[in-house]
Amino acid sequence: MAKYRAIPQGFMTVGEVAKRMGVTVRTLQYYDKEGLLSPSAESEGGRRLYTDKDLVTLHQIISLKSLGFSLDDIKQRLITLETPADTLLCR
Repeated sequence: MAKYRAIPQGFMTVGEVAKRMGVTVRTLQYYDKEGLLSPSAESEGGRRLYTDKDLVTLHQIISLKSLGFSLDDIKQRLITLETPADTLLCR
C-alpha cells in the first residue's frame, strides 16, 4: 500500500480550497484550464496545491463574477499579486 505524502505547510489541496471558498473542485479545474487561476504547486502525487495568495486571486474572480463580468473580462482585470504593492491593491 502506498504511503500518503503530507501536504507541505502553507499549501492547501483543491478540495480544501473549494470547501473554504464555496466553489466546486470542478470550478477550480475549469479556472485552471481557462488560465484564470493555476495552482501554485503540485504534489509528488500530482495533487494541485494552492496558497493563501491563490485564495486572494480566487476571491477576485468570485467577486467580479458576482458583479456580472465574463471570465474573459475577469482575466483582463485580475491583479497579478506579483509584488507586495500588488497585494495591497486588493485590500
